[in-house]
Amino acid sequence: MRILCFLMIMLACLPLRAETITLVADEWCPFTCDPASDPHKPGFLIDIVKAVFEKKGHVVTYRLLPWTRAINDTREGKYAALVGASQADGPDFIFHRTPLSTMQNAFFVKKDNPWRYTGLESLGAVALGATAEYTYGTSIDHYIAQHRQNATRVQLMTGENPLDINIKKLMAGRVGALIEEKKVMAHMLNDLGLANDIIMAGDYADDSQSNLFVAFSPKGAASRAWAEMLDEGIAALKASGELQAILQKYNLPPS
Repeated sequence: MRILCFLMIMLACLPLRAETITLVADEWCPFTCDPASDPHKPGFLIDIVKAVFEKKGHVVTYRLLPWTRAINDTREGKYAALVGASQADGPDFIFHRTPLSTMQNAFFVKKDNPWRYTGLESLGAVALGATAEYTYGTSIDHYIAQHRQNATRVQLMTGENPLDINIKKLMAGRVGALIEEKKVMAHMLNDLGLANDIIMAGDYADDSQSNLFVAFSPKGAASRAWAEMLDEGIAALKASGELQAILQKYNLPPS
């Protein structure tokens, strides 16, 4: 009888229906990393999301895709959620309320390049390298859209490793500056052994698009429930100290 009661209690604690939740992102480490490089460090955003949903009994899988394809396939319902998105990436998607993190974009140049970002007008002096379909902030997004057909002003990369290619173009002098998130650029330069060859040339701040979320598919029947579950789970991770432990794993400061 005691065993039966115990089993009934355990069953009551389980979710009514365990789901497989497939996350997609592009490689944007340390936010979303290549799990093939280090299965124990798939990216701190992935670790946060997995911690929340696995505690509820769900199975979380994760795969890398080029960003444009990740957005489109998730919008169509092929995948459950897009990780590391700003609300501008998919206004029609389902978002949770509490941001997972923030992005801090900046401009980067070769160390012998005297150019510095002092405002939009200063971009006229360089060919700017960026990633297609990324949102950097209202002003920069408008600048990129305005000049994307002019390679002397803007050059956009797509595919699976756009930042790697953009860095190679910068080192070869094919672009004069790059815009990228600070933590992502630092991680990539460290991996490539170029931390002493490329320097920051100015911050770009746009609070309207700095928050990062999980964007759930607008076609997912459970998307709203999962968004609510994620909000509750983030609060629980903060309260327990588990969120800080995840950030420490990636040598990141407390959120």
